[in-house]
Amino acid sequence: MSIGTVSNVLNGRSKENYPKVAKRAKRIRALAEKMGYRPNSAAKVMRSGRFGNAAYVWQGDWLYAPKTLLRGLSRRLADLDMHLSMAELPRPTDEDQRVPKLMRELATDGLLVDRTITFTDEQMAMIERCRVPVVWLNADAEMDCSYPDDHGAAVAAVELLRGLGHRRIAYFQMMRGRHYSYRVRERGYLDAMAASGFAPRSLAVRKRGARWDDEHIIDDLHALIREFKPTAMLCFGELGANAAMVAAARQGLRVPEDLSIVVHHPGPARAGGLAATTMISDFMEVGVQAVNMLQAKLEHGQPMPSCAVPHRVVEGQTVAPRGRSRGPASEGTR
Repeated sequence: MSIGTVSNVLNGRSKENYPKVAKRAKRIRALAEKMGYRPNSAAKVMRSGRFGNAAYVWQGDWLYAPKTLLRGLSRRLADLDMHLSMAELPRPTDEDQRVPKLMRELATDGLLVDRTITFTDEQMAMIERCRVPVVWLNADAEMDCSYPDDHGAAVAAVELLRGLGHRRIAYFQMMRGRHYSYRVRERGYLDAMAASGFAPRSLAVRKRGARWDDEHIIDDLHALIREFKPTAMLCFGELGANAAMVAAARQGLRVPEDLSIVVHHPGPARAGGLAATTMISDFMEVGVQAVNMLQAKLEHGQPMPSCAVPHRVVEGQTVAPRGRSRGPASEGTR
């Protein structure tokens, strides 16, 4: 067999689609293992000028990395014969402010930086000093960002509920921090309600403790439902949906018979024991598009237009057409 065939097998580039090819590759790997041979990454770096890795960078105060995001990053990098490294920036309150090794040495081809929280000027300077291509995750600038289309997801949720006859649609989110997505999601809801000619009613509360069932949150939701009398509600996150279900139950309302709930969440959500109708933020595709962007920057050396990744809809048990109610919620102005 040829040198090229052996090289492709040992470097993970062979396509083992047929039994004969797979059997040959297995023999090559077995012989290499017997001889104690493994490809030398240092030699690859010297030859190609590339390290074959990209670093996922986050700030120590908050790591928001759904497993689907990491899976999207690592799988797409594997397609490119690269791998994922990780580096944690020191928090502003840390005594040790050393720059991570991956960022103080020439040791990575590019950075995939999680911008779920705001970085300090010092942290931004650390990133800039690396002088390698950077793609920002979960940030919404015009260039070099890959992020979920939160605005589009909120618009689609309102349109879904409108198609089922709902007009009194409320919006609720529990906030931790000041990430741009809180604002964008609510703006999507408000834009969709205005386009439909519906009166909006939104509620955003700061999560003071570690629980979704804090009394101040339930009380605020209780007041919203009592005063606005929604037939449907868009909630951000599984925790927010559970809080809404508790507040609805206290008023004798059933989900979905009296109140439909759509959840915006990174994955399939559950609320009150029910599989929720969910607008899923497709973080796997966010990761894939981030790697594609980084690869394009490595090849062309130019900033790339940002990518807003569309949501996916998973139907559940928390949404029903308006008017299906047989309980007290069907009375009066609802």
